[in-house]
Amino acid sequence: MKISFLYKFFLVIGIVVLLPFVYLNISKMVSDDTILTVQEGSLSSNNFLAVPKGTIEIYDEKIAKIDNLDDLKSFVDDEIQKNNFEGIDIPIYIDDIVRRKYFHQTAYISADTNWILKGADYFFPEFFFLSAMDPKDLIKKNHGSCSQQSIIFQEFIKDYKFEYASIGFGISIPDQMDFSHFVSAVKIGGDWFYFDSNLEPV
Repeated sequence: MKISFLYKFFLVIGIVVLLPFVYLNISKMVSDDTILTVQEGSLSSNNFLAVPKGTIEIYDEKIAKIDNLDDLKSFVDDEIQKNNFEGIDIPIYIDDIVRRKYFHQTAYISADTNWILKGADYFFPEFFFLSAMDPKDLIKKNHGSCSQQSIIFQEFIKDYKFEYASIGFGISIPDQMDFSHFVSAVKIGGDWFYFDSNLEPV
């Protein structure tokens, strides 16, 4: 009797938890509102955003539209081989490509089919549960924050056997919001060099 009750109890709980996932998946399949056609293909509107007016970044839409990791890696490697880049010229070139692919804006993954993740992000937005962190997700975007652009930079750097590191820091500014930032360092020979794909030199 007790086992029968527990079985029914957990069955009901399972159905209650499962129903929102089923609903969200069906509603996502039915709706085509999240697709935006962009010249050579269809890119999710969540992935390919309009460039903010007045931006001074060196964003290049042709580079931004390469939304497959292997394709962009192949493009980068071809250019490195063609130009005989070596040593520090390689990370400098990769840094330039990342600058051209992204403008600064945090990129998010879709949580349309995951109500638990949606709820966690709603109640605890300071933890950025929906921030894209996987290179395979980030490559589909044309925008990214400092940490997200660093992830892509490092994804390319590691293919060339360089030693690299992540650097995160925060600066307290009186009467202003604290400034937090994330960058990369690459070791060339015996020296470390600082790379910041996110902030354009001025």
